[in-house]
Amino acid sequence: MKQYKILTIGGATQDIMFYTDAGRTIRQNQEELTAFSYGSKVAAKEILYTFGGGAANTAVSFARLGFETGTLFCLRDDQIGQMIILHLNKEGVDTSLLQYTDKAYSAFSLVVTPGQSKDHIIFLNRGANLFFKLSTKVLSQIKTDWIYLSSLVGAGQASNVKTIFGYLKNKPTKLAWNPGVEQLALGQKYFKDLLPKVTVFIINQEEAEELVLGCAKIGTPIKDLLIKIKAWGPKYVAISCGARGAYVYDGQKIYYHKKLLGTAVNTTGAGDAFGSSLVAGLEHFNGDINKALRLAMLRSGNVVRHVGAQVGLLTDKEVKKYRLW
Repeated sequence: MKQYKILTIGGATQDIMFYTDAGRTIRQNQEELTAFSYGSKVAAKEILYTFGGGAANTAVSFARLGFETGTLFCLRDDQIGQMIILHLNKEGVDTSLLQYTDKAYSAFSLVVTPGQSKDHIIFLNRGANLFFKLSTKVLSQIKTDWIYLSSLVGAGQASNVKTIFGYLKNKPTKLAWNPGVEQLALGQKYFKDLLPKVTVFIINQEEAEELVLGCAKIGTPIKDLLIKIKAWGPKYVAISCGARGAYVYDGQKIYYHKKLLGTAVNTTGAGDAFGSSLVAGLEHFNGDINKALRLAMLRSGNVVRHVGAQVGLLTDKEVKKYRLW
C-alpha cells in the first residue's frame, strides 16, 4: 500500500523554452495573433530545457513544501520519459506507480516567447498523456489524504475522472480539481453532478466565465462567478485572475489577494503553482484561507519571475523567509 499526503494526477511533459527576437503581433477580428515571415528561419535568442505538465508541476510544488507526494500519469520508456522520472525522483516525488505506453512518445512541448512579449505560444505534442488509463486496481493500492487532479486529455479522460470519483466514495480523501479544456467543454451539468464531492475547485477567470455563461464575457463580476459555482457544491471555489490577483469563496466570505513579487518574465506554470500552493496552504494552515491564499500568490508570483513551470517554486525553507510557513 502506497501512502501519501497528496497524490497528483494529470500529465507531464518536457518543455523547450524558445526565446526569439523575431515575430510580431497582429490584431485581427478582436484577436491577437503572432506572426513570423513565411518561409523564414527563426533564430533563438535563448533556449532552456525544463519540465511541465499539470501532474508533474503540482507534484514538484507539493514536494518542495515537504509533503509526501506521489504522482500518476503516462509516459513512454524513452529518453524524454527517463529524464522526467529522474527529475521527479530528484525532487522527492514517488514515481513508482507511473504508467507506460508504446503507442506514443512521452509528451513534449515547444514554448515560444516572441519579441518583447511576456506571454507565450505553446506547440504541444500530448503524446503518451493521451493514453493514460486510470484503473480502480491502481487506486486501491494508494492511501492518500488529498488527490490533486489537473488537466486530463485523450479518449479515456472521462473514464479516468469517473474512476477517481468512484475511489473517493466512502473515503476521507479530499479532492482538489483544476480541470482542463476537455473537461470544461463538457459543460455545467457535468460539473454540477461532480462538484458536491470536490473540496477545492480551481479555475481562472476566463474559464469561469465560459463555464457559467457559456462564453468569455469581459467584465463579469468575480463575485457572481464565485457564488454561482459555489452553489454547485464544492467546499471552496478559487478563481485566479493573473496579474489582477485571485479570489477564494467558502460560502460565507469572499477572500481576495493581490499579486505579489515583481514583474512577470514568463507565465508558464503559474496556474499550477497557484492551485497547488492554495491546497498546500489549506492543509498546512488548517483551513486558514487568508494564509493559504497569500502562500498561493507568493509562490505563483515567484514562478512567473523565472523561465519554466517549476524553476521558481519556492521550498518550505524559502517560504519561511516571508514568515509564511
